[in-house]
Amino acid sequence: AAFHFVSSLETIGIDLPVSFWFTPSDVMELGAADAFDRTIFLASLLDELGASAKVHVLETEGGIRHPVVIVDSDKCYLFDSCPYPSFLTGNTQNEVLANFSLAGKKYTRSLFEFSQNHYEEF
Repeated sequence: AAFHFVSSLETIGIDLPVSFWFTPSDVMELGAADAFDRTIFLASLLDELGASAKVHVLETEGGIRHPVVIVDSDKCYLFDSCPYPSFLTGNTQNEVLANFSLAGKKYTRSLFEFSQNHYEEF
């Protein structure tokens, strides 16, 4: 339900010379967010529902950076809420990432991941 809700938000792109993130209140008030804000919002919702969710920033062929949410429990789940909502599942994180692509561009590497208590750069 959380994935469906976040996927239904309007996608917006903001091209400004400064970087900023919307708060969850901003996202709810606007009913819209960019890819990073949507991903962070989804991870927050999943955390509140008891899933240990992390935002992973991936790189695809062509050097495209893209955020997704990964929940690694008994199975691994990848949630991509933007621009074309998709959901992958597998036995391991490596398996799920190997099957990820964005607009035909395959996953090449993970850049960094974070949650409310964790940050790791690769």
